[in-house]
Amino acid sequence: MRSWNWKKTFIGGTAGAMLILGAAGAAFAADATSAPSGAQQNKHLTKLEQKAAALGLTVQQLLNQQAAKKAAIEAKAKEQGITVEQLKAQRKAESEAKLAQEAAKQGITIEQLKAQRKAKHEDAAAQAKAAGLTLEQWQAQKKAEHQAKLEQKAQKKAEHQAKAEQKAKQKAEREAKLAQEAAKQGITVEQLKAQRKAHHEEAAAQAKAAGLTLEQWQAQKKAEHQAKLEQKAQKKAEHQAKAEQKAKQKAEREAKLAQEAAKQGITVEQLKAQRKAHHEEAAAQAKAAGLTLEQWRAQKKAAK
Repeated sequence: MRSWNWKKTFIGGTAGAMLILGAAGAAFAADATSAPSGAQQNKHLTKLEQKAAALGLTVQQLLNQQAAKKAAIEAKAKEQGITVEQLKAQRKAESEAKLAQEAAKQGITIEQLKAQRKAKHEDAAAQAKAAGLTLEQWQAQKKAEHQAKLEQKAQKKAEHQAKAEQKAKQKAEREAKLAQEAAKQGITVEQLKAQRKAHHEEAAAQAKAAGLTLEQWQAQKKAEHQAKLEQKAQKKAEHQAKAEQKAKQKAEREAKLAQEAAKQGITVEQLKAQRKAHHEEAAAQAKAAGLTLEQWRAQKKAAK
């Protein structure tokens, strides 16, 4: 057996020595005129060491905890104007009431609830020991894991809510577009929906007839439509280029006419009238010769 002298030396000279002796005296209800025996002190210290070890604390830390708890209880009792015993009785009554409420909620007796909690406590202690942790460390770890799960669940709920709100927003936008399109066509939204449903069914039938899925058929039609748009844009560009070329040529002709009119000292209008008269005369001569205007001009050119 470990010597009491060793234990006395271990904690001697500290506040812990007085706390241990006080606790031992209270625990074993020693006679007021006599100090606790060495065996009693030794036994109490052993229990303290075991309890401290189970909590992952030193004996001194455990004693400090107990002292702080005792001081807090005394302060609370003083605050309420009652004795420590009355406060403890009050808390015990509250605890018993909570136990009774919980037991009634589960449809079991208080004894069964206590047994249930004891079993859970022992199971937790066993799991903590198996994990190489104190019960407090294991409980803190489980609490952290539970908190992490709650946060993950809350995050998923928030994401689900965001998706639901986005979906509702998109639906509202679609309904607004339908209402706008229906108003544009002078029909109701229901009629527009029926119209689109008919188009969808017709498209599905055509896709099936072509041996394609609806998506493939729609992609094909989209590509064909895009090709037509590009072809139309190309034709428009070509037409625009021709129009610009024609306008350029006209401008060049007008410039030449203006230059020629200035050279002759007449106006452009007079020059045009002069050329028109020459043209009409040439056409008349060509006709008289039984030739086209081009043939007559070619003949005249060759004769020169």
